[in-house]
Amino acid sequence: MKSLLNKIKEQIIEGEGTYANPNCKVILLSYWMPWVNGWGYHPYGSDEFKDGPTEAYSFIEMFYTGKEISEMDEYKSFVTTSICAPFIDSENAYVYMMKNVNKRMNVTEKIALEQVHPNTLGYLMTGEAVVRDIIGRL
Repeated sequence: MKSLLNKIKEQIIEGEGTYANPNCKVILLSYWMPWVNGWGYHPYGSDEFKDGPTEAYSFIEMFYTGKEISEMDEYKSFVTTSICAPFIDSENAYVYMMKNVNKRMNVTEKIALEQVHPNTLGYLMTGEAVVRDIIGRL
């Protein structure tokens, strides 16, 4: 992360040419995922950070790493960090399939194929949330 920030500082903030912009600001975004099928990666009302999935803990670690970097002297003039909550619609923004409830009957149930990576609509929702978050900090 520091290597990338150093390149941004060198080529954009202190650089010359088409992409030079001394007013460039970088926001390091960490984000929370919603509940899907009874579990998820958001901090509201859960004990995930105490003994939950490792992935959930990694989101808060990523935020604190970004926060630590943004407070370093060489970065604090152009780097900040934030947690963005996209609130993806767990009914419509993930890929689902119908699966047999068991092998003895034809009854099926809707299950999520992928509970972490959303479908196209979910990515659009996440993008909109990121834009709202960034605009709110300008």
